[in-house]
Amino acid sequence: MPPDKYDGAVLGALLGACRLHGNEGLVDHIGDELIELEPASSGGYVLLANVYAASGKWDKFSELRKKMKEMEVKKVPGFNQIEQESCIFAG
Repeated sequence: MPPDKYDGAVLGALLGACRLHGNEGLVDHIGDELIELEPASSGGYVLLANVYAASGKWDKFSELRKKMKEMEVKKVPGFNQIEQESCIFAG
């Protein structure tokens, strides 16, 4: 796929697939591309940090989290929402 055709969703899916299938050769390249494409989005940083943590690369994990702090990128906490009849429960 040409570089001008992909976006953060495509790169994030590819990075997740690399993690799932253990293809560590592409992880750094794809992660760098994702962060360069969307530098203010926490998704790429967190996904790449999780890949590093899962493979025991704690030094790279730490460097990436420091970079997030320097760039003032914050992870937005997740939440759940369930709708039942006319009531909405959020947690």
